[in-house]
Amino acid sequence: MSRPEHDVHTPLQRLRVIADVHGEAEALLRAADVAPDRHLVLLGDLVDYGPESGRTLGIALDLIASGRATLVRSNHDDRLYRHLIGNPVTPSEMLTTTLASIAEAGGAALARRFVAAYQAAPLWLNVGHYVLAHGAVDPLMIGLDAPPADMPRRIRDRVRWLALYGEGRLAPGQERPIRTYDWVDQLPAGTTAIVGHDIRSTDAPLVVHGALGGRVFFLDTGCGKGGHLSTVDLPEEHIAP
Repeated sequence: MSRPEHDVHTPLQRLRVIADVHGEAEALLRAADVAPDRHLVLLGDLVDYGPESGRTLGIALDLIASGRATLVRSNHDDRLYRHLIGNPVTPSEMLTTTLASIAEAGGAALARRFVAAYQAAPLWLNVGHYVLAHGAVDPLMIGLDAPPADMPRRIRDRVRWLALYGEGRLAPGQERPIRTYDWVDQLPAGTTAIVGHDIRSTDAPLVVHGALGGRVFFLDTGCGKGGHLSTVDLPEEHIAP
């Protein structure tokens, strides 16, 4: 497979990584305001569940437009994006509520801004020895900024799926997959993945060490679902709150 023409291992800056805001606008504002000197990496799932998806989108888009934040793609944001560009999406009460919130917060103009920002958003980021993604990290993501065109389609689709949806297996008779974490044990030593998507703890982000020496920060602590918003500051690896 060909490599990217540029070095995607961005030099590590002072970052604040934020995952799964889920419509909690005030939580996003607080996380941004208390770290004015840090670049924010938003691991997606800005919308759904919480009360202010539209306002949350507006805040995030303003941060991105000002150069203060970078958005990474995610499953809930991806569903909203696909709906807004006219692709078929399974109707749901959650999507209806999110669309109503967007209409109230900025309407078509806000929707257009989100579509443009999402189209520009990467599936994952390599920053120093960290790989930042919404759902899960495959070793193939290390050193690549996207699945290359000459990657076999089944592998490209699997990597994309992991980035958006994480890893899971659908058991007979179940509507939702059971989360699995085989990918954690495939990360090489010296690599640290930071992901959202999956609530492993509602108290504080869970840090897991894999069989090969890699590490994972599971950053989603249930914001918008009765939990709270957590962040990790790099390079200090300081977790807040």
